[in-house]
Amino acid sequence: MITSRTNPKIKEIRLLKQAKHREIRREYFIEGVRLVEETLREAGFVRQILYSPRLEVNSRGAGLLSAARRKFQEAEWIEVDDEVLASISDTRNHQGILAILKKREWTWKDVELRKGPLLCFHDLQDPGNLGTIFRVVEAGGGSGLILTSGSVDPHSPKVLRAS
Repeated sequence: MITSRTNPKIKEIRLLKQAKHREIRREYFIEGVRLVEETLREAGFVRQILYSPRLEVNSRGAGLLSAARRKFQEAEWIEVDDEVLASISDTRNHQGILAILKKREWTWKDVELRKGPLLCFHDLQDPGNLGTIFRVVEAGGGSGLILTSGSVDPHSPKVLRAS
């Protein structure tokens, strides 16, 4: 178990809070039970999972931990204490789990194969608005979103929580 906020691994993960490091490393993190549960539907993109004993306090958290261990066997599993996870978390009260994911690379061919409208937004700045747009596009059967440069980072913690 990692108990130090100054541990080199923890410092590296904490850098992912900054857009430039997410871009350089082509990684981002999600946190919380709901977002990690949604990630269970995906395959192959989870690189690391950090969790604290807090996660296993309730049955939903314990079930998530068990399911995630089965699904993401290739991921590096890192147990940390609550204080360490809080030092990384973008929320006031973390839920005991955080996952580091590799950014997906999409090609036009990937987009062409999908059904539904493809929406483009120029200079979108508000993370909450982008999160809402993600939900609406998915619910409406959209095939994807294109954001022009200068728009909010779609992998920022605020966007991901809002989505």
